[in-house]
Formats: sequence, structure tokens, C-alpha cells
Amino acid sequence: DNRHSRVCRNLIVGTRSMFGAVFIEASHTANLVDNNIILDTDGNGIYSHDSDRITVAHNLIARSTKAAVFLCLGDAKRWVQGRGATSRRHRVLNNIFTDNGTVVEFDNADNHSDYNVLGCDGGKGPLRIHRPEQNLDLDAWREIHGWDTHSTHAAITVSFDPETHVCDCTVDGPLPACPPLPEAGWD
Repeated sequence: DNRHSRVCRNLIVGTRSMFGAVFIEASHTANLVDNNIILDTDGNGIYSHDSDRITVAHNLIARSTKAAVFLCLGDAKRWVQGRGATSRRHRVLNNIFTDNGTVVEFDNADNHSDYNVLGCDGGKGPLRIHRPEQNLDLDAWREIHGWDTHSTHAAITVSFDPETHVCDCTVDGPLPACPPLPEAGWD
């Protein structure tokens, strides 16, 4: 039952989680995860279940063993804020994703993803609809769902020094021009 919560400006490195380095659960009110650096997660970078209306924007997520962002429906029968869970109206905007197991996973088509930079990760299908399971490349993701029409592929290099906490990110390729989020990032 998080309401207008914001997870912002964090450096999260080396998390091991069956869910995610950032985990939001059971909320139908808008929440914002923005301007974070999430590296080397054993699990998902950003994960949510039984929630709606999460905006994931302006993050760098690299080397998660599962999805960079997985916004799913854990239990449709779960009662939260006066109704069942739906996992809808999520937005994944203007992020940099590289070397993750998958990039974005949604449980249904009532979500939106665009203006992201996707690393060239050896030809893996970068995007996924979880239920029913569909592994899609960027062209199919665009054609079937109309998502990420402004997103690009680029060669991305990320390094991190654990002693100084300095993270360097180099993107060799085009960057999409993301429009500003609505005021405070809420829809």
C-alpha cells in the first residue's frame, strides 16, 4: 500500500535477492523509481508484484542475472486497496540497460516502455511478456505491443570501483531524447 513513494539517487551493488535490488509490493497508487545505479544483482534489478502505476525512469541497470526490470502479477486473487491485483499502467522510461538476463518483463499489455537504451547483449531476446510467455527482440516488441518505438541499441560499457564508489558508463550509439516526466513523475 505504498502511496507516491520515491526510490531515488541510490547506488546499489551486488545485491542477492529472490525478488530484486529494489522491490515494491502490493500498491495501486503511483510510485517512482528514478535516477538509481543498480549493478551486479543476483536476481532482478527492479522488481514488483501485485502493484500498478510504477514509473521506472532515468536508471542505469547493468549485469542483473534476471531482468533489469520485472513488473509482474504475483497473485491476481490478492486483495489490495479494495481490489485484486492487476500489474498495469507501469511506465519504463529513459533508462540504460546492459548485460542483464532480460531487459523488461511485463505481465500484460496495459503498460508502457520507451526512450530506453538497450545494450548490445549478444543477440539475447531483450524484452519479455511473462504471461503468456513471449521472448521478443526489439523489433517484435515494437510491432506487437507498440513499445520502445524511440528506444535504441548501443554498445554500453559499465565499470565500478568498490573502493572509491566511482561508476563509469560509456554509451557508444544514439541516445533517445526523452520528454520530461509529468510533474513529480506521477500519472
